[in-house]
Amino acid sequence: MDSSSTSELWYYAIFFVLVLIAAGVTIYVANSKVTKEGNPEYDQKTGRNWKVLTILYTIAVIIGLLALAVYVKYFT
Repeated sequence: MDSSSTSELWYYAIFFVLVLIAAGVTIYVANSKVTKEGNPEYDQKTGRNWKVLTILYTIAVIIGLLALAVYVKYFT
């Protein structure tokens, strides 16, 4: 493994960690007591909320990976 591929691996690792942190924080906030008390109807719409969040995260991950690939290919 040369130094450029090691460098690329770090970019992917950092991106992956950021996505995991964002997902974890989202789940934490969604399940927090304040969120549930502040909006009693929230629990009644969890199926729709999870569907929308899943779609948004999927789109964000695809765009992020494409941006990372362009950056790694053209700017490193």
